[in-house]
Amino acid sequence: MKRIRVFPSNHARSPLTLRLTRLAAVSVAIAVLLPPSMLLSIAAPAPAKLQFAPPGLPEDPGEPEGRGRGGASRIPTCKPYQTFTALVPVAKNKTSESLWGLTTLDRPTFWFYLPQPLAAGMPIKFVLQDQDDNLVYETTLDGPTPAGIIRAALPATAVPLQAKRTYHWGVSVQCDPADPNAIVWLKGAIQRVSLPADVQQSLLAAKTPLDRATLYAKYGIWFEALTALGDAMQPHSTGDRAVATAWSDLLQQGQLGDIAKASIAPCCLLK
Repeated sequence: MKRIRVFPSNHARSPLTLRLTRLAAVSVAIAVLLPPSMLLSIAAPAPAKLQFAPPGLPEDPGEPEGRGRGGASRIPTCKPYQTFTALVPVAKNKTSESLWGLTTLDRPTFWFYLPQPLAAGMPIKFVLQDQDDNLVYETTLDGPTPAGIIRAALPATAVPLQAKRTYHWGVSVQCDPADPNAIVWLKGAIQRVSLPADVQQSLLAAKTPLDRATLYAKYGIWFEALTALGDAMQPHSTGDRAVATAWSDLLQQGQLGDIAKASIAPCCLLK
């Protein structure tokens, strides 16, 4: 049988052929010596690190100014709920600061941290108003409500938020079922904005919740960045360690790192 040579004989090999042969031999040697995990890390580029770009508080954000932790009267039953927290960063300008963030959605999702469970008769109340103090939506959850991070998604029945407008929200917890004045409250603001067409196309092309969250964070859209990660960390989802790391990173960047390890409660505030 006649033998077919892949390469010509040594004396006929060109310099380019010799270089390719040596390169192939080196590549095979590396593949044999390196463990599979390292080969995968070499082949797959590291994903972009999530980095939130705070948009900054407008010079005239309107009332109300907010606070990150619960405010309440000096009632003993409210003490366990003083760390009731809105998962919203504190934005600042030259003269003031407020719980304030951006959304691209007409019905966004809000997130709160409830440090202790609420029994029946200890309601959570949520109110959303536009910048002219017109009521947009309000609801009450009577409880019981488990402790942890709770999500408040505006329902389809809520009036949709309009672009380029700021809305004010308030949420309160009744600490004592026998005392309607025993409350812990939070308040802040949210503004709906529109993203450029190329960014919207990038979001549509994003393959994972982490990719979407990274893009939203890059353009300062706090609410959707947080929700993309929070949804991926729900008990029914297939969230991975990278999502959990990004969730922690985002909360750290929003000065909310002490809540990063809190569990997400399987309930919704708004219906």
